Amino acid sequence: MTHVLRAGELEVDDQQRLVRWSNLSGTYQCPDQMSFQANLPLDKFYAVMSPSDNRAMSAVPTEELPDDVLRLKPDLHLQKALLFTEVELSNEKKAWAAHLSSMTNANEEAADCQGRLKQMIDQRKVAVDKYGYLSTLTSTKADY
Repeated sequence: MTHVLRAGELEVDDQQRLVRWSNLSGTYQCPDQMSFQANLPLDKFYAVMSPSDNRAMSAVPTEELPDDVLRLKPDLHLQKALLFTEVELSNEKKAWAAHLSSMTNANEEAADCQGRLKQMIDQRKVAVDKYGYLSTLTSTKADY
């Protein structure tokens, strides 16, 4: 018996750098939730759209498709998982950290709260790294 961890397509540029990857496969489509198994950057992931979304997109002229949708065939579309890159996210996190730092420097209660939150996030990261990804069944909007 063969176990499939990931099936899909990779697109690379002339310098062999990853441009895009997807869960599009001729015979097996991995569930979107298992994309992490590819160990590839999520900001370059394009998921195969559901059959109903594909039908809806088929009626949209190519020039009017949203920026995050690629048409491969009239009835086959991929949707980009993230509309930002890891670098953009990192830059925003740095900008937020600067704002947060100035706020916590001015407010001891805020600084204490930030410290507790950081400890909790670090502990959760260790658990997720050790035991696996967070379950969508147990996480709530409050987790984000």
